Amino acid sequence: MDLNVKVAVRCRPMSSREKQRGCKEIITMNGNSVTIKKPEDGDAGHGDDEEKQFTFDYCYFTDSEQQSVYTDLGVPLVTQALDGFNGTIFAYGQTGSGKTFTMMGNDAMPGIIPTLNNGLFHMLDERMEKIEADNEKEGLKAETKFQVTVSFLEIYNEIIKDLLNPSSKHLKIRENPEMGIYVEDLCNLIVKTPQDIINLIDQGNTVRRVAATNMNEQSSRSHSCFTIKIEQMTTTQLEGGKERKKLVKAKLNLVDLAGSERASKTGASGATLKEGANINKSLMALGTVINALAEGGSGKRKHIPYRDSQLTRLLQESLGGNSATVMIAALSPADYNYDETLGTLRYANRAKNIENAVVRNEDV
Repeated sequence: MDLNVKVAVRCRPMSSREKQRGCKEIITMNGNSVTIKKPEDGDAGHGDDEEKQFTFDYCYFTDSEQQSVYTDLGVPLVTQALDGFNGTIFAYGQTGSGKTFTMMGNDAMPGIIPTLNNGLFHMLDERMEKIEADNEKEGLKAETKFQVTVSFLEIYNEIIKDLLNPSSKHLKIRENPEMGIYVEDLCNLIVKTPQDIINLIDQGNTVRRVAATNMNEQSSRSHSCFTIKIEQMTTTQLEGGKERKKLVKAKLNLVDLAGSERASKTGASGATLKEGANINKSLMALGTVINALAEGGSGKRKHIPYRDSQLTRLLQESLGGNSATVMIAALSPADYNYDETLGTLRYANRAKNIENAVVRNEDV
């Protein structure tokens, strides 16, 4: 298994607001490379080269389809999760760049999270049929059971809230050798069907913080993390009346980050301005962690500042730890957003160098 963080970039089509402003497209893609062109007025970029090129694991242009994104990024993580490996997908980019569309989508074009949820149960059924056929072929007396649980949280103004059990309680992040990084008292619910998960996603999204800004009608004001845990218990009957139990478990973290933003562009004020400041602060902490890891921090025992924000603490295992991780960088194609788009590309380019320590979660 490739241990490096996989990085994908996705460029959304020009928005109606950008068209009204007369914006020009500055992003082009060719295979796995992205080129960003400096706007003709020359104001943005402050002396940068006319064009900059970056190469990533996957590139999706304005005509890309939700299903192809899921097939490339989601299917491998689900397959690995059924084999006992943790996985994380997180979307990063400025406000209004299409992160939530890629992660959640809509009824007509479902995103990674609802598509993955359907795919998971389909693959679980296939896995059960294969296990039963293999046991019968080898004459083994064994029984395998799967259990799937989900949780859904948001980080709003550096406070962790449970979206499936809303209350005024502020949850805390803990760590222990057996469970790794976890959120204390977070509600974990058993699910039996894909519809169970869809219902819980809808329930959580109704209480998630959003607000209208000049950049986005439905701007996410919090980071959200939807976690699916899969446990596979196999009980094998041995000679002499003994039995062996094997537990294989994994978790999939599906993270939709709030967008980085400039107050002058969003027109935010009051509480929304404060939210934006906290969003930028936690994303800056995430950038610092990515930089430290990209420079070889984990190998040289360099200090990685995971504790600088709730977001980086929550993603500790996903960045440099026990998880196969995919980062999706969401881009706007408009020259109006040149500085923010270039920043996102640089951020994503550094993340490619992070190497995780992925191990199978198996207990016999």
